[in-house]
Amino acid sequence: MELESKELVPPETHKESNTDTIRKPIKGWVRILILILPYIFIVGIFEVIGSYAAGYSFFDIPDAQSLRDLNILQFFNLTGTFVVLFLMMRFIDREPFINLGFHTKSRTPDILIGTLLGLGVMVCAFVLLQSIGFIAVEEVNFSGSDFLLLVLLFVFVAFAEEMLLRGYVLKNLMLSMNKHVALLVSALIFSVMHALNPNFSWVTLISLFLAGIGLGATYIYTKNLWFPIAYHFSWNFFQSLVGFNVSGLDIYSVIVTEETGPELLTGGAFGLEGSILGIIAEVLVVAGIIIHFELKNRRNYFPPTHEIA
Repeated sequence: MELESKELVPPETHKESNTDTIRKPIKGWVRILILILPYIFIVGIFEVIGSYAAGYSFFDIPDAQSLRDLNILQFFNLTGTFVVLFLMMRFIDREPFINLGFHTKSRTPDILIGTLLGLGVMVCAFVLLQSIGFIAVEEVNFSGSDFLLLVLLFVFVAFAEEMLLRGYVLKNLMLSMNKHVALLVSALIFSVMHALNPNFSWVTLISLFLAGIGLGATYIYTKNLWFPIAYHFSWNFFQSLVGFNVSGLDIYSVIVTEETGPELLTGGAFGLEGSILGIIAEVLVVAGIIIHFELKNRRNYFPPTHEIA
C-alpha cells in the first residue's frame, strides 16, 4: 500500500510561520493611549447631543444646574462612555464587555456593603458636624420627583466613571505594571479629572485621590465593579441628601443645612470630599478594604487544619 507523502517543514520555518499568524497582545498602557481620542470624539458627540436635548449649547453645559438637565447630560455621557468602551473591548481588547467587571455571580453583598458604607460615612459626618455646631439644619424638604431624579443622576455618574476608570483604565494598567502602582496612577487620573469642577482645591485633590484608591482597592482584588459602583453612588447620593454639595455642585437635598464651621472641616462649597474630615473618612475606608482582603487572602492560603482525635 502506497502512503501519501507529506512535505516536511524545518522546525525553524514552522516556528516563524506560527509567530506570524499569532497576533501579539496590545500592552495595557497602549490601549489606554488608544482610548483617548475615541473617548474625546465619541463622548463629545453624545455630550453635544445631550446639551441640545437639555436646551443648552455645548459651551453652556457648566451652567446646567437643575436635576432634569443634569440627568439628561449625564445620561448622554454614560451612553457615549458605554459605546466607546464597548468598541474598545470588542476591537482592541478582544474581550466580552462584561469582562470590565460586570459579572454578577455572588455580588449582591458587594452592592449592599458599598451602599451601606457610603450611607454610614455621610451619616457619621453629618451627626459629628452638627453636634459640634459646624452645620445647622434649616429645613427638611422632601420631593418624590427630585428624590428619584437624584437617584438616577448618581447611578449614571457611578456607572460612567467606574466602568471607565476602574473597569478599563485600572484593568489595563494592571496588565502593564505592578497592581499597586496601577492603583495609584488610576486614582491620580480620577482626581485630576475633577480639577475643572467648581471650588476645586488642594484638599479636594488629596481627598479625591484617596477616593480613587478606595474605589479601586476592591477592584485589584476582585476584578469586579459592583462594589465601587455601589460605593461611588452611595457616597454622592447620601452626601447630597444630608445637605452637602457634591463635587462643587449644589444639588437637591432633603435636609437643607447652613454651614457655619471652617471649610477645612465642612468641605464648604465643594462638599464633604473637599474637607479634612472627608480625607480621614477615605483613609479609614481604604485601610478597612485592604485589611479585609489581605486577611481573606491569608485565610485562603493558610486554611485552618482539623486534628483527628
